[in-house]
Amino acid sequence: MHAGSRVCVDRSRRTLVDVGDFVGSYFLDDRSALTALVAAARQLQGGGRPPADVHLVCTTGEEMGGIGASYAGRTLPGDVTLALDVGPAEAEYQVTVESGPVVVYADDSVVYDKVVADHLLALGRELDVDPQSAVFESFASDGSRAKSSGQAARAGLLTLPPLSTHGYEVQHRDAVDRCARLVAGYLRRPAPGS
Repeated sequence: MHAGSRVCVDRSRRTLVDVGDFVGSYFLDDRSALTALVAAARQLQGGGRPPADVHLVCTTGEEMGGIGASYAGRTLPGDVTLALDVGPAEAEYQVTVESGPVVVYADDSVVYDKVVADHLLALGRELDVDPQSAVFESFASDGSRAKSSGQAARAGLLTLPPLSTHGYEVQHRDAVDRCARLVAGYLRRPAPGS
């Protein structure tokens, strides 16, 4: 093997392990956010059409500078980019793995749109998904990359809180559903000015 070799990750590294109220696996980072996005889309199909067009985008290159999100922000119509990711469930951020999705107000790259963040937090409380809020250090997302490069006028970030954000991750089994409900709720009732 050498730089540029293609590899395939063994299925055993992708199996979800049931741990009571939690699930554990390698690579929940992208899988849980993607699953929440698909679940939100299904909820939208069930009724309550959003007031405007919505583009659900799965990007590449997040770890390499948010390439896919920046491109989507530049080429798709709209002025709000709402990113989904995993974010650390750590005492230093006052974020727990047992609670709901995390509304992020700032990270290393940007301060997210306060109107969007405040609306997500209030909506999460209304929907009873036990939302949390945080400011993350040593962290960046597709939303912050798109905003900091001038490709998104407004940005928000919603994270699912696992124990560990890379490698073997453990998250509450309700995390994906809670996040999906909040995303679908936000798309039906976006922040003022969206």
